[in-house]
Amino acid sequence: MDNIKKKLKKQSFFLMLASYFVFIFLYQSSGIYTSKLNDVPSIYMRWEKNIPFISWLIIPYMSSGIFFIAIFFMCKTKERLYWLVKQINIITITSTIIFFLFPLQFAFEKPEVNNRVIGFLFKNLSELDTIFNLCPSLHISYAIIFTLIFYKEIRSKIKYIFYLWFFLLSISTIFIYQHHIIDVICSLFLVLTTLFIFPENSNDREKRSRKIGFIYLFFSLTLFTLGLLFLNWSILLLVPSLSLFLVGKTYIENNPSLIKKRGHIKFCNKLLYFPYLFCYNILWKYFRKYEGEPWKELVPNLFIGSKLNNEQSKKFGYDKKIIIIDLSVEAEENSVLIKNNEYYSFPFLDICELEETAFLTALELVIKKYNNLEHNEKIYIHCLMGYSRSVALAIAFLKKNYKMDNLEASLIVKKLIKNSVIPDYIIQSINKIKL
Repeated sequence: MDNIKKKLKKQSFFLMLASYFVFIFLYQSSGIYTSKLNDVPSIYMRWEKNIPFISWLIIPYMSSGIFFIAIFFMCKTKERLYWLVKQINIITITSTIIFFLFPLQFAFEKPEVNNRVIGFLFKNLSELDTIFNLCPSLHISYAIIFTLIFYKEIRSKIKYIFYLWFFLLSISTIFIYQHHIIDVICSLFLVLTTLFIFPENSNDREKRSRKIGFIYLFFSLTLFTLGLLFLNWSILLLVPSLSLFLVGKTYIENNPSLIKKRGHIKFCNKLLYFPYLFCYNILWKYFRKYEGEPWKELVPNLFIGSKLNNEQSKKFGYDKKIIIIDLSVEAEENSVLIKNNEYYSFPFLDICELEETAFLTALELVIKKYNNLEHNEKIYIHCLMGYSRSVALAIAFLKKNYKMDNLEASLIVKKLIKNSVIPDYIIQSINKIKL
């Protein structure tokens, strides 16, 4: 084990040196090239002239070089180290190509700094850096990669201190007059693209949840960009941008517990995920809320369907005790339905593959409960709309309990729920589970 760690550290050292050499050579080359051009433009928005100059932010800004070196030694596995090297160098090379093709320079002059220590740092910065090589901002790109490595490698709460530091490092690019807003935006799009194309685990590339997550992140970044470009609308755009970012993160990790846990959605999550939850609620109201009986009997005393409203809950639950299997993540269970009944929550994200462990646990519970049903009990399996996740569990139930194949089970469910959605990724999720 010690030999493996030593070998990894040695690899980290040489890969760090190689990556640092690539950065220095390319960064300096593009800076020298741009400095010899006669007319180098600047791109900025008028309101940027009102951004205050905060001199002390030079401290986190200058720390980027330290973290660039240290981050290679943070990786605890060879796979993560190689992924880091790939990300760092692709970002460096791509950014340099853009520097050559679209050279820019910073438009504003820095105010004088009276503090000796801070002034010394700015003097060093002027000697080491350049007013060129702006868009995309490598400081921003690297800060995101630093954050991801710390997120993956550090388990203690001390990582939140580093998150804060990397945030300060990122905003320092604006407040010490090193970059314009357009540089920040372009670096965010660049990192998002490289992360999507080059996942840490190659098996993750085809995961549907990951693809959906990146779509949410793309829209989040688009709203963030519009919020910066049209400052008067910033609050209206940046708030949903944050929400879409969180939804994207939830999908990439395929972790519905970030939204709904033990059947409840915390108040803070209702605020943070409001656009996502609101849109799904509108869809439910439009498609299912006012349907007379949105439940179908799969086998005697086992029903599948959508979330029920108050009237539907009273109608469905008047005769027997209900064992509720709630598969939705977008809404809490109806309080009328829960009252005096047995409730279990297994939240799954919509339109993506099902998390295997949770799905198998839900299936085993349904089979156990069904095979031990009392005469005055029935089971109700539902997601929000009743077209996909509950359908998947119904198919798995028929396969497991009645030894059916996929086609036979799917045809039975499809005939029962005509609008059911049984795409390939649902079938693949079912097939992965040992039934």
